Amino acid sequence: MACHLEDDRKEVLLEIAEYLNDNYVQYGRGVRYLQQLAGVTATPTTPPPRLSFLQNSDFGVQRGGMVLTDPEPHVMHTMSVRFHRYG
Repeated sequence: MACHLEDDRKEVLLEIAEYLNDNYVQYGRGVRYLQQLAGVTATPTTPPPRLSFLQNSDFGVQRGGMVLTDPEPHVMHTMSVRFHRYG
């Protein structure tokens, strides 16, 4: 996690994390998050898995499936507003 905290803020976060870890076991995820913010632990980033069934386009048209045509090109409409004082 890319953030910059001052040292006194990091110490406070670590104190809170230590207190939660000692007294409330169910807050383990919150403790790890506070430690990440303080820069003590880091989580490896992994790219999301690729969806291979979407990449394989050779499955053909199934019964009951719709074949969609290309959409019409979008035309931007402009709106003009006129205020009539006496009308």
